[in-house]
Order: sequence, then structure tokens, then C-alpha cells
Amino acid sequence: ATLSRVSNTPYLYIRYSTLRYELWKLESPTPIMRQLGRWVSFGRWVSSASPLRRASSSSRAPRPPLERTPSFRAASRQVFANAEVNLEAVEVFGFDYDYTLATYSSTLQHLIYDTAKGYLLDRLAYPDALQSARYDPTFCIRGLVFDRLNGTLLKLSHRQIVTPGAVFRGRRRLTDAEVVELYTNTLHLPHSYIRKYCSPVPDMFALAEGCLLSDVMQLADDLGIPHDPYWIHQDVRKAVEHTHISGAMHGAIKADVAQYIRPNPDLRKFLECAAGANKRLFLLTNSPLDFVEAGMTFLVGSDWMDLFDVSIFEAGKPRWFSGEKPFRSLDATRSFVKWGTVQPDDVLVKGRALVGGSVQELLRLTGWGKEGARVLYFGDHVFADLAEPARQTGWTTGAIVRELEHEIKVLRSPRYVELHRRGEEIDKMLNSALSRAHLEELDAQRRHNFREKGELFNPNFGSIFNSRGDASSFAFNVRRISDLYCSRLENFLEYPMDYRFYPQRATHMPHTQALEYSKPPPPT
Repeated sequence: ATLSRVSNTPYLYIRYSTLRYELWKLESPTPIMRQLGRWVSFGRWVSSASPLRRASSSSRAPRPPLERTPSFRAASRQVFANAEVNLEAVEVFGFDYDYTLATYSSTLQHLIYDTAKGYLLDRLAYPDALQSARYDPTFCIRGLVFDRLNGTLLKLSHRQIVTPGAVFRGRRRLTDAEVVELYTNTLHLPHSYIRKYCSPVPDMFALAEGCLLSDVMQLADDLGIPHDPYWIHQDVRKAVEHTHISGAMHGAIKADVAQYIRPNPDLRKFLECAAGANKRLFLLTNSPLDFVEAGMTFLVGSDWMDLFDVSIFEAGKPRWFSGEKPFRSLDATRSFVKWGTVQPDDVLVKGRALVGGSVQELLRLTGWGKEGARVLYFGDHVFADLAEPARQTGWTTGAIVRELEHEIKVLRSPRYVELHRRGEEIDKMLNSALSRAHLEELDAQRRHNFREKGELFNPNFGSIFNSRGDASSFAFNVRRISDLYCSRLENFLEYPMDYRFYPQRATHMPHTQALEYSKPPPPT
């Protein structure tokens, strides 16, 4: 529908579908466009009484067709909702640091891999042949698990089903027959098995660990060294922990911040925008102050601590959300931790660096608990950052999933669209197969279609969100634990601070697809 001009507002077009309204713009958004975007998002038609009323085709000469630009909110810059969230009602924004405020380049993974590999060689006397191993950024994805009993790195669906074609021992992909031999025909891993034997690859930091684990397993097989995957995992875990605890990783990043942290000119703009909307901001990270200071000074300037009402370091998440430890603070020179505990008057002082503490102490000292303040906390680690605040305090949570930009790019690629259409055709034919042989042929085509689509995301493990047409374990946890998710914080600059997010309606059970709503409800 063409909308009439108001002052100098350019023509807008609205396309209606059964799922959503989509707003297209011709020039940069004006305040009127932004307001219209909010109306459309809430599913309201602009009434005929509004100054933004539909133009009559008879009263206006036809215009030549105009080339449509992409949606004013590009898919990769969207914020996606798993639950209803009203930003206007949120009073406090909280942020993790690593992979939330700061985005690291792949150089960091190389650093973690090489430092941990050096520990295995120098401290644990691993074979010299490991020296030639290198981090492979194309191998591992987030959301995998390492099976310490069988020595396999694999992907699970949300029903704990092993994904065929996404199971590796070392760097060798196991055949479907080998996967069945290990995990039986059901391919199902019980909760008890997962708790006892499976270690996750939960965040971006763990990608180097997953790659190193597979390389060591492959080396052991190649050299014919008798080994137990459990102890190889223990050694690699110890080596990666040493990389973090020893300060080797932090020291390298502080010495050359520009090499490891990607610049983000929009980050300060977002933080100032949130503060300008009367949101109180706090930083909550497990990292030490000197490490965070180097990164935040690079990202937003030397006055970065003035952007936050409260700044908390070395928190010890996720235990921070269930404990009752008091805070301590650094002295004015930030050189040592004071002996005493923090008092209420010391908390809401910008520039004050707090250490440790707990969520109960934060709520008590700030008064946010007494006020019943609504908090939205952002982090990248679904369990360490988001699960406990949602469960223990009822905070709203926002997951930062950096891989979303790559995933959306693939989903919109011509090749993926073509394969997706072919997959839908195969699924329809499965229900009307002419014979058992025809059914087997279609089933083989279906498996091949899943494999081809997955390889567009990652040649080894596919999409982090998908497991052969089903939701992956990672996708299930993002959906279950986070209220909002997006690729980066600054995506919120595309939305006003009083925006309301609504989850997309989904078909919950297959039988609901059989229902047809051929007639719209009567007008009210």
C-alpha cells in the first residue's frame, strides 16, 4: 500500500504476510518512519483517520516503480526474541566482557592453541611430532561435546541424538556404520552418560581446545600410542586452563590489543544511548581489571569506567549468582584490593572497581533488589552467563551469538535456498512413496540433502543451530535460556529504547499444521 506524503516524508511501502509486516524505506529513517516501524511491529494498521493514511490511487497519478532497498533492519543486525521483552520496562542493563563487549579476532584462538600446545610439550612431555600441529579455524564449532569414553568430538540434537556425519575421532570423520557401532541404532545419549563422559565446547574460547583435543587424538592414533581419551582430555584441559590462569593469554593481548580485539565504533554509541534512556549499566566479568581496561580503553576510550554505574571484576560466574560473598574494592590507584568489605555508599560510584561479590550483595547494596528493578543481562556463554541469572534472580537474559551473521548469510545464499527447496520436495514425496525401494532412495536423498546444507555452514559439523533438520542442543539451550539473542550488542541501536520484542509464533505440534484458517476473523 502506498502511504500519503506528510511534509517531506518520502513514500513508504508496506508488505503484509501472514507472519509479519515488513517495512521498506527509501532513505534514512526519519522519526515518522521509526514510529511507523513501531506501529507495524505491533501489528497495527495505520487508520484512515491518521495523517499517515493510505493514498487513493484515483487521486494521485501513478509513479514509476521504485527499486526497493533492503529492510531498514538487515537480518544480520536484528535482535531475535524467544520471549516477550519490553525494553521500556527494563531499568538496568548488565554486560559480560569477553565476546560480549569485546569481540576477538581468530588470532586469539591461535594464541590459546599454541600456548596450550607448548604446555603439553614442555610440561607433560608430549611427543615432538605435536610441534607441527596448527590451529584450524575451519574445523570446530561451538556447541559440540567431547566424549571422553570413546574419544569422539560430536554434535547432539536437542533430544540428545548423535548427529550422523558430525562425529570425529581425531580428524577422521566416522562413517554412519561406525557411529552406530559406538552409540547403537538409537544414537541416543542418556543424561547420565552425558554427565559422566561428555565435556562441552560451550563458547568461542573453547574452539581452540576442541581443535587441540582432536589433533592430539589423531596424533596418538597415527603413532600407535596406547592412550585413554579421558586422560588426553584431562591433559588438554589442564593446558588450556594454564593458558588463562598463568596470565600468558592476558599478557599477550594487553601487549598488542589491536591484533586481538576488533575495533567497534558503535559500542560507545550503544552504551551512551542506553544511559541516555535512563538505564543503569553495570559490568560483570570474570576477567581482571587490568585486562579489561586494556580492551575497553581500546574500544571506547580511557573514560570507559564512567559509562558504567557499577563495575565488577573477577566475579567467579556462575557461582557468583548463587553465593553470598561480600564485595571488596581496589584502592584509588587500582594496585591492590582493600582489606575491608564494600559499603552501600561505595557501590554506585562511577570509576570504582569492585572485586568478587555475589548477586545478592549487588542487589542489596544498590537497592535494585528492594526496588524490584528489572534487569537485562547480556553474555555469550549460555550456562556461565545466562542460565543462573535467569533461574536464580528472574533476570531477563540476552545471548550474544557471534556466529549468527555467518549463519544468516548462508541461509540467504542462493545455494542454500535451492537445497532447502529440494529438501522440502523430498519430504513431500516421502509420504507418498510408491514402493519400499522408492522410499529407501528418497531417504538416501534426504540424508545427502542434509549433509550438503550442513557443509555450507561448516564442512565438518554443519550449522551450530541445526542437526539434520532438527534443533541442535546448542539451539535448544539458546531458545530455552535466553529471552533475546543477536550477533552483537550494537544491533540494539536499530531499535528505540522503548521497543517491545515479541517471539514469532511457531507451530508447536505437527497436528496443528493440519488446521486451516481459511477465513479471517470478523472485523470488530
